[in-house]
Amino acid sequence: AFISLSLYSFASSYIRKFSNSARDVEVMVFLSILVVLCGRLLVEASLPLSNLIGLGMGVNALWYATPIAAGAMLIRILINSETALIWVVCTSTFLSLLMDQNALYCSFFIISGVVASASLAHTKERLNILRAGFQTGLINAALALMIELSNVYITSSAINPSQPLWDVGLAVFGGIA
Repeated sequence: AFISLSLYSFASSYIRKFSNSARDVEVMVFLSILVVLCGRLLVEASLPLSNLIGLGMGVNALWYATPIAAGAMLIRILINSETALIWVVCTSTFLSLLMDQNALYCSFFIISGVVASASLAHTKERLNILRAGFQTGLINAALALMIELSNVYITSSAINPSQPLWDVGLAVFGGIA
């Protein structure tokens, strides 16, 4: 609550285009709850699913499929880019708290949401939404690979060679979805 109220009061006071109408705040809260619930389901399903599938799938690979980019695009289309940025920062913080309180995941979600929102600048065609999803998926793939490599470097442990493929594949899916 402190994070949400702090970001809301900052944005209401200092960002001119931030929309603080009751209807827009309800949309933002609903989408935040929806994305955080999806993230929670993915966190809970990640261990059983990685054990079920096997094939070198990491326990945290499913986390990259969290649909924060979709929420950022929706906020950008329905409201505006400034509001989408505040929403992305707030929701990314909540998601990183769910996901082992890892700053790398928070950075991943913030960059993913900002790229998704920025990819829709001045769009009037539906095809641009799909194009923005592909762009976000590619950026997500690069970020997931960097996070995986940094985790290997930090822990200096060997990984299954197919684990980065799962991370990259699910990150692309999260951007496109």
